[in-house]
Amino acid sequence: MVRTEQSQALRAVYFEELEDRTVSILAQWFPDEYERTGESGAREHIRQGARRAEALGAVTEVDLGKYITMEFALGEGVMSELVASVRERRSARDASCKGSAFIEAVCRAGLVQLEREQNLTSDEED
Repeated sequence: MVRTEQSQALRAVYFEELEDRTVSILAQWFPDEYERTGESGAREHIRQGARRAEALGAVTEVDLGKYITMEFALGEGVMSELVASVRERRSARDASCKGSAFIEAVCRAGLVQLEREQNLTSDEED
């Protein structure tokens, strides 16, 4: 039987490894944002983002990674707005507002937002 202390220790090791992998991903995919926040800022973002994702029902590493990465790209404020918007739409359909399906819906909305921002930037450059 796994004791509470053992479980907490395993979770800490797991999260540390997840954090290390996510820092590398953020630095590679979002170099400007990463440079602005620095490694310690990125790690703090990962910790806070993981807490927010878990509050939305994220339980898998994939869910956590999607949410944290999208939030890093868009910012906490935009993600909060997307969460509220997706929650409202899904509630109207009596769909779940927790778990993997909800995280996926929020991240899809985030991709649409990123594409919109990219198109605006491209239009301004022309």
